[in-house]
Amino acid sequence: MEFNWKRPLLNVILFFCIFYSSMFFSWAVLSNLNFGYSFLYEQINIEETIKKFSVRNEDKAKRGFYNTDKDQHVEIFREINEAVNNAGMGLDKITFYDQGRKETVSFLTTDETLHLFDVAGLVFVFEFSSYMFMVIGLFAIIFMANQRVRMYSLKLVFPVSIVLIGVLTGIVMLIGPRDIFYTLHKIVFTEHQWFFYYEESLMAILMKAPVIFGYISVFLVILTILFYIGIAAFIRALFKLNKGLQ
Repeated sequence: MEFNWKRPLLNVILFFCIFYSSMFFSWAVLSNLNFGYSFLYEQINIEETIKKFSVRNEDKAKRGFYNTDKDQHVEIFREINEAVNNAGMGLDKITFYDQGRKETVSFLTTDETLHLFDVAGLVFVFEFSSYMFMVIGLFAIIFMANQRVRMYSLKLVFPVSIVLIGVLTGIVMLIGPRDIFYTLHKIVFTEHQWFFYYEESLMAILMKAPVIFGYISVFLVILTILFYIGIAAFIRALFKLNKGLQ
């Protein structure tokens, strides 16, 4: 009996597109929520980090960041978030107001700005590829419907997906989240400085890097799973409406 490659191949393509799109939707939602910075600010005690290290900054003018409050910190993070999602536009205009000296000071250094431009470029690639996979997924659905290729049951797909996520999580915990974070940065950001000591970078202490990225990653994973389940269930329901696919 000849093996029918259409069903497994098209299902793999479809579910990969669903997963990739789910990551994009999760990123979009968290971006609009400023990645929960105001909430995380309290949970990981970012203010303490800012107070401790801002006065040690190599640039004397930037030591005035000590004289800022949570509202300014949340706003600066929002401005960085907005700039990174808009090809880096506006990074050079981000400032803070030193309430002690009563003066406005540029927040980012040249190296920090270059790094954030690199991040913005990576975000652009992610967004572009997400739209591409959405289109591919749509064509896969149309082709499967026309060719009467059945979508795999979610009772099969979800357990397999959970196992894969569990294995990946185990590998990450075994190697170490921080080591993976640094390794990925070394691979992706090769042209400009990406590691910043707290004593040289207001950006690093504003984000309490890399601690905050661990929490944001958890948010992304949870939201991605929820979107993945919801989108897959919706598409499965559409297939059920198409007679002959039962």
